[in-house]
Amino acid sequence: MMKQKLESVMTFSRNIPARYVIIFVATMANTLEYALRDNMSISMVAMTGYTHKSDGNSTELSLNVTKNQRIQESLDHTNNTFDWSPRTQGMILGSFYYGYIISHLLGGQVCSWLGPRIAVTISIFFSGLFTLVIPMAAFYGPTCMSVIRALLGTSQGLLTPSLYGLFSKWIPSQERSISLALLVVGGNLGSLTTMIVSGYLCEHGFAGGWPSVFYVHTVVAAICLVIWIFYIRNDPCEYSSISNQELKHIVENLGSSTEQDRKKSKIPWKGILRSPAIWSIGIAKFAGKWGFITWETQLPTYLARALHMNMKENSIINALRYMSMSISLLFAGYLSDRIDKRQLLSKTLSRKIFESIALVGPAIMTLIIPFTGGHIPLIISALMISMILYGFCAGGDNPMVVDISPRNSGAIYGFTAGLSSFPGPLAPYFVGYVLELGNGDPQMWDYVFYSCSGFYLIGAVFFLIFGTSEEQDFTDGISLCTKSDSVETKDIGSKGVENGLPMR
Repeated sequence: MMKQKLESVMTFSRNIPARYVIIFVATMANTLEYALRDNMSISMVAMTGYTHKSDGNSTELSLNVTKNQRIQESLDHTNNTFDWSPRTQGMILGSFYYGYIISHLLGGQVCSWLGPRIAVTISIFFSGLFTLVIPMAAFYGPTCMSVIRALLGTSQGLLTPSLYGLFSKWIPSQERSISLALLVVGGNLGSLTTMIVSGYLCEHGFAGGWPSVFYVHTVVAAICLVIWIFYIRNDPCEYSSISNQELKHIVENLGSSTEQDRKKSKIPWKGILRSPAIWSIGIAKFAGKWGFITWETQLPTYLARALHMNMKENSIINALRYMSMSISLLFAGYLSDRIDKRQLLSKTLSRKIFESIALVGPAIMTLIIPFTGGHIPLIISALMISMILYGFCAGGDNPMVVDISPRNSGAIYGFTAGLSSFPGPLAPYFVGYVLELGNGDPQMWDYVFYSCSGFYLIGAVFFLIFGTSEEQDFTDGISLCTKSDSVETKDIGSKGVENGLPMR
């Protein structure tokens, strides 16, 4: 019976282009990563003493109730709460990134050694395991929680560089922006769903509410792990059901030079570290992530403490934030690919325009918020618009990682994303420090907005000056531009190419 089901699944999958299956499963893995990362942001609100008990009579987002009503609602507590200060909460939320930074920086090299399939398998397995023990760790104190969160980050740091490495072997260059955008959309979908699901489970879940958040996510991780192992292969040549036509299309349009180049395992770290273009990507990612991580980790607290929103409103607004960014990522990725296909702009100019929108736009929106006078609809609108504009990075720094050096894209992404992970521990701790300095004064949040706006602008300036999409040849530790636009394919491994046609 099981054999028949597996055969029917394989028959169905043969009717779908193999690279679409790879994109879907990779996106699913990234969805899981962000869900396991962000479930703590909502859970922390419940764990530290704030849950709003809904009366069940309304599902509307009521933004017009009075401030006094919101303060009264925010006084509801659960029995399982922890007396953690804002700085301690920031430490726990940010500790994820201590491990994430290290493994992200090394993720490309690990992927090169093990291959994307094994690297991501390890990532998903241990991510699920550490998620499972979080509820127990919470009762052992914030230090134990921080250690588990750091180990979770270490596990997840392998995932995204490995997915970039996987895409560099599977995705034709003209489909790159939209494919990478889908990957990021998957991450936002994970954040979006975990905000809604976690908010519901904190109020109505089993095992005391908030612990059920982590148990449910562990089960989802196990399911995703099985799907990943079943469908993913490192290279199109290893995929048994791929058609000759699709194999030929992929190999001829990868954008890297030859199969021999793609097989090189030695990563030219000296050239990568000396490349201004790569540092411009890293700084732009750092700047964007300072704002993104600040609100990824602190927005639920801001909505609950400063705007006095209940748990239902909190989770809905967080979900809308990710939804708006996901739509923007898809649109920007599609638009970027169309511009590339029609050659309306040079790749470098196109990437800089998209990245400018992605950084300068949120800088303006974030700077507006302190001057809204606490008007909730205006604040929420500014936050949503900033996320919509930030989504234009799908046509900016995201594809530029692969433009610069397709065969080293996993290592380059790991390095640049590692730089962008430093705001992970720094931004939440900074927010906690600022709030404690102000003794809970809501106006101290203005300094948080100012810092986000400043980092956005710094990133935009560096990217505009040093960013380029010219393919780099990292020879003898020096970053050189190469103008080869086409790929001559002489060998694609065991299936080979003869007279321009793949051999099965």
